[in-house]
Amino acid sequence: MKNYIFLILFLIQPYILHAEETLESLQKNPGLYLNCQDVPIFYQGNPLEGLMSFAVLLPASLRDLEAKKIQTLITKELGSVGHVIQAKIGDVSGFGFGNRLYLQIGSVRDWSGKELPLMRMTLSVETSVILQSSHQTSSPRVWSINAFIKTPYSEEEQSEAMQKLLQEFVKNYLFVNTGQKPTFYLY
Repeated sequence: MKNYIFLILFLIQPYILHAEETLESLQKNPGLYLNCQDVPIFYQGNPLEGLMSFAVLLPASLRDLEAKKIQTLITKELGSVGHVIQAKIGDVSGFGFGNRLYLQIGSVRDWSGKELPLMRMTLSVETSVILQSSHQTSSPRVWSINAFIKTPYSEEEQSEAMQKLLQEFVKNYLFVNTGQKPTFYLY
């Protein structure tokens, strides 16, 4: 019986630790919420393992000023773990490895389609795979995390949400790629 209790405590410990971080974050900024259920916790088989190059794609809907601020934040956070290259128009070399780091920003709607007073930011990784049974190429999402911000939101809240998402990605990446320096092609 003691072994089962120990096993249960061992399995839920990461969730408890993450909940404590989330509560602390909410106390500092109640307008920002990092979705706990989307934080990938891997004991083995982390899909970020061995990925060394990413095409980083921003939403086309960003205004120029927003895009510049987010690009600066991406360069700072991802540059702390690897090399960030601002891709030139027409340069598709960052897509050659099949790994894409997407930033998506959008409003949240209820079941009836009514817009809620929330904005969702999602940072996700997609990679190219070949399905074993059909030999078809697919691009599944292998890693993802969300942040929710109450609307209307300030530029500071948007930047803070983006920074938290990038920091979670960096933390998860370094967990299985210690000492590696990936390349991020920013488009």
